[in-house]
Amino acid sequence: MKYVWAFIGVIALIDVIACVVFISGPSDGWLRGLFVSEDSLVENLTAGLYFLTILLALVWLNIRSMRNTPNRKVLILLAVLGLVGFLEEVSYGERLFGIDMPVVGGMKVDALHDFLTIGVDLVLGLAGIYQLLILLALLGVIALSLPAIVKYVREHWDADVVHRYYPAYLIASLFIVLIFFAFVLDTNRFEFPGFRALEECFELNAALALLTASFLIYKIATDSR
Repeated sequence: MKYVWAFIGVIALIDVIACVVFISGPSDGWLRGLFVSEDSLVENLTAGLYFLTILLALVWLNIRSMRNTPNRKVLILLAVLGLVGFLEEVSYGERLFGIDMPVVGGMKVDALHDFLTIGVDLVLGLAGIYQLLILLALLGVIALSLPAIVKYVREHWDADVVHRYYPAYLIASLFIVLIFFAFVLDTNRFEFPGFRALEECFELNAALALLTASFLIYKIATDSR
């Protein structure tokens, strides 16, 4: 758990500093542009953390103690998430290589979360009865999935999570929560002063959470061997 507390302390420090810097800067100045502009400082730091996650995961996967272990699959999954996150932050190379990204529903799609925005726009554009049917369908899927999730958690909680994997699961859960809130803000349905900077901070924290989760999986695997 010491790594979990270290992670919480680091992101708390980063967020406090970011908040002070953002508030102290003029609304149209370069200081706030570090948070909200394309290819800005915060966005580049986020991309760098995702890329570092990929590199370290590849290194750890080739260590002898990581071979033929269940943790290997988890680490591969985290590396794939790191790759997706990195490509999201660089818009899949659109600005780097001058690529023209496709336009769907009048919106340029240069990241996976754009499909979420398009989906929200489509649902909100439907008549009330169709919105209700879609909502009921989503609730039905969630309701059907809950028993399987509860059964899996009960089977593995005492044996794996509590004794060994709890810190890694906790950080991974924080990653999911941070990404969710970043996606919600990216839909532009909840605009308020500084919401774009908050979204970028959520993404930066999520990238650091993914890196920390990858390290914890590696640490658990090597310590147990």
